[in-house]
Amino acid sequence: MIVVIRPSDKLGRSFKGLHAYCAHDKENAKTSERVDWIKCHNIAVAPDGAWKVMAATAKIQNQLKQNTDIRTGRGPKNGPVLHVVMSFDEDEPQTQAEMHAAALDLLSKLGADPAKMRAKNKPKRRQFADEHEAVIYAHTDTKNTHLHLMINRIHPVTGVVLPTNNDHKKAQAWALDYSKRHSTDHKTPARQENKDMRNGGEYVKGQKRKTRNVFELEQRIKKASNDNIRLKAIQQKQSKQDAKLAEKSRNLEQSHAKQWKQLLDDHKARKASIARKLQSKINKAKTKIREEYRLKLRGLKTLQAAERVTFKGLETSFFGRAANSFKMAYAATKDIGGHRRGFNLKTFRSATDAAERKEYLDLTQQRARKAMESEKESKARQLAKVLKNAHAPSYDENRTYLTKVRQDLQRQQDLQNEELKQEWRSRNVQRKLAFNSVKDQPRNNKGFGVKSKLAHARKNYRTAFDKARQPPTAEQDNPRSGDSGETTQSAPPVSLKKSYAQSQRDKVKSSRKRRGRRKQDKPDR
Repeated sequence: MIVVIRPSDKLGRSFKGLHAYCAHDKENAKTSERVDWIKCHNIAVAPDGAWKVMAATAKIQNQLKQNTDIRTGRGPKNGPVLHVVMSFDEDEPQTQAEMHAAALDLLSKLGADPAKMRAKNKPKRRQFADEHEAVIYAHTDTKNTHLHLMINRIHPVTGVVLPTNNDHKKAQAWALDYSKRHSTDHKTPARQENKDMRNGGEYVKGQKRKTRNVFELEQRIKKASNDNIRLKAIQQKQSKQDAKLAEKSRNLEQSHAKQWKQLLDDHKARKASIARKLQSKINKAKTKIREEYRLKLRGLKTLQAAERVTFKGLETSFFGRAANSFKMAYAATKDIGGHRRGFNLKTFRSATDAAERKEYLDLTQQRARKAMESEKESKARQLAKVLKNAHAPSYDENRTYLTKVRQDLQRQQDLQNEELKQEWRSRNVQRKLAFNSVKDQPRNNKGFGVKSKLAHARKNYRTAFDKARQPPTAEQDNPRSGDSGETTQSAPPVSLKKSYAQSQRDKVKSSRKRRGRRKQDKPDR
C-alpha cells in the first residue's frame, strides 16, 4: 500500500479541475475508460454533480460558522481541496467493497483529536476527514489499481477547516498497518525502519518526490530508449544538477525570510526608540507637574491644619460654635464643584451637633485634597496627550519609511525569484535535451560494466602490439655508431609482446611471492 498526500501542485486547486482529471481519461476529457467506479461519501447527489456541492459548501464557510456560533475568518491557506492517492499492491485485496472500506478507514485517520495532542496551537474540537464530503475514484490505467480521493476540507455542518498537521506521517502509519494486515509490509522495509527511528527520537524525512514533468519525461525516455546504462548515468548527472539548483532555491528562500525578519525587527526597533523618547518626555513633564503640585498640596495641608486649630478653638465658646455651625451649614449646601444645594437633614445636623460638624470638616478637607490630586492627574494627562500628538509625525515617518523599504525589498526579491524561475526553465530544457540524446543514439555499452572494460583493454593491448611489430619508416631509421649504415629493426617491448592474460598471470605470481616473503620475514612468537 502506498499513500500520497497532494501528489501534484497543479491538480487539486479546484473541485472542478480535480474531478475532470479523476473522472475522465488523461488524453481525452470526454472518455472514461480508465475509471472503474466512483463513490460519493457524505454527498447525496450523483458523482457528476458532487464537485458542485463541495464547491458550494466551501463558498458558504462563514455562514456555516455563524450558524454554529463559531468565529468567522479567512478561508484555508492552501485551498479547500485535499487530493489523496491510494495505490494497492498486487497481493492486496482489490474488490470494490474492500477498496472502498480501506478508503473510509484512511479518512477516519486524517484529522486531529485535541485530547490526544500536547501542542500549544492544537484545534479546539475533534475533527476527522470521514466527517467531510469526499468522492472516491478507482482507476485501472496503471499496473496497480489505485484510488483518487477528492476531500472537501470545509466541514459541511460547522464550516471548520480540516486540520492537516502531520497528515503525511498519519497516512504512512496507516499504510504500514494496512500492509501488515495483508502481509505485504516486506515489500516496503524502509517504512518500518523510519517508524522505529522516529520512535527513537530521530528526525527522519521521507524521500522527496520528483516533479510530475520530470517523472513523466524520464518514463517516456526510458520506454523509448534502448540504452538503460547510459540513461541511468544521465539520470544521476541530471539529478545532481537539479539538486544543486534546488539548494540554491532553498538558500534564496531562507535569505528572503531573513530579510523580511530583519526589516520588521528594524521597524520595531525604530518604533520602540520613538516610544522611549516620548515616554522620557512624558515622565519629565509628570515630574515637573508633581513638583509643582507638591508645593500646592503642602500649602493646602498647612491651611487645613490651621482650619482645624481654629475650629477647635471656636468650639469652646457659644459664638464660636455658632460661627462653626454657620460655616458647616453653608458648606453643606454646595458640593465640591461649587453647585448650590438645598437645605437638608445633613445641613441641620452639621448646625446642631458638634461631632457632625467635626466629621463634616474632615470630609470637606479630604475632598479638597482629592480635588487637587485629580487636577494634577488631569493636567498630566493633557500634557501627555499634547506630547503624543507632537510625536505622531515621527510614527508616520517611520511607517512611510517601512512602506518604501518594503516595496524596494519586494521588487528586489521578485527580480531574484524571476531569475530563479528562468534558471529552472533553462534547467528543464537542458534536462529534456539530455534525455532526448539517449533516445536518439543507438545502443552503446562501451565504457560501462566490467566485461566491456576488459574488452576495451584487450583491444588496446592488441593495437599496441601490432604497432610495435611494424618495421620503422624512413624517418625512424637510426643506425648505431660503428655500424656499416645498415638499419636494424628494433625488437618490440617485452610488455607489449605479452598477451593480456599473461600479464594478469604475472601480476598474480608477483603478489604471491610478496606474500611469501612477508611470512618468512615475520619473527616467531
